Amino acid sequence: WTVDPARMATMGRNSPFAGLELPGQVVATFYKGHPTVLDGKLNTPYREPAASAAGAS
Repeated sequence: WTVDPARMATMGRNSPFAGLELPGQVVATFYKGHPTVLDGKLNTPYREPAASAAGAS
């Protein structure tokens, strides 16, 4: 997989990894337990509740 900032789900286009070939690919990002990007598509508004740690209140 080659990093192409133009295909990233971000408004920022600056990446120190631009053009580099990597052995893997990001398929999801999370913020405060909510999936924000899934398979390259923005996931907003959040469709599922955030995960919580066991025993947290």
